[in-house]
Amino acid sequence: MWILAKGVHLVLRAVETLMILRALLSWIMPPDANQVTRFLYNVTEPIIEPVRRILGRFEFFRSCPIDLSFLAALLIIDLADGVIRLLF
Repeated sequence: MWILAKGVHLVLRAVETLMILRALLSWIMPPDANQVTRFLYNVTEPIIEPVRRILGRFEFFRSCPIDLSFLAALLIIDLADGVIRLLF
């Protein structure tokens, strides 16, 4: 069971790293600029989009100039990782 928890931990950290790379690259180039940015968007968008839809139900998040769904997704990933490490 420990091996499975460690594997999930590594996957969550990898996704978190890809999301941070996506954020950094979004400041300097558009999402379809090259294969690297397309890859980052294709991998991370399925994680961010459901959070964006949920947060979009609230007026505050719709009117906010910053995409807080990205930060919320990072927080959810970090919380899930913490729970897994705590349990196993």
